[in-house]
Amino acid sequence: CPQCLASSPDDALYCADCGQLLIPYEPETPAEERLPVSTECPQCLASNPDEAIFCKDCGQLLQEPVHTWATRPSRLVAQIVDGIILVAPFVILAYILPMLAMFYLIAILVLQMVFLIRDGQTLGKKMVNIRIVVCRTGQNGGFVPNVLLRVIVNGLLGFIPLYGIVDVLFIFRSDRRCLHDLIAGTTVVKA
Repeated sequence: CPQCLASSPDDALYCADCGQLLIPYEPETPAEERLPVSTECPQCLASNPDEAIFCKDCGQLLQEPVHTWATRPSRLVAQIVDGIILVAPFVILAYILPMLAMFYLIAILVLQMVFLIRDGQTLGKKMVNIRIVVCRTGQNGGFVPNVLLRVIVNGLLGFIPLYGIVDVLFIFRSDRRCLHDLIAGTTVVKA
């Protein structure tokens, strides 16, 4: 899988671990050496590996997650708190002491990045008791998924017109994963 690097059966259209659409490729392992599949998808009836979380053919969620997903309102509150923590002091300081405002901005961004790497949480997420985990493992992903993919890559994609709206609307999926969650192979759960 290009998203989570998990192995998938050669005939899989979607990753069994993260639900990512797979790019077809020529199999390297002969059919007789492949692992058997047995979990049937309730949506398309395809056979999937026993440990599969998502269907390899249609991407349907096969197993309930180990963690409880964060609620949509808690994710919204965390985002608002993070925005207030970043913007309100910066605006006040920019009016009074512009140079101090720049130091504040850098300090708060570094602090948020450290919390994301170490705990999978921003200050807002800590306040509402939610955190980011990698779908495949249920563990904190650290720098690559939490900062590089969810923040930096997603921020760059934000320059595409309407991307931000589409990203946010993905929260209404059954698994509550936004577009940036899908890009990073993560989900937000109750801490």
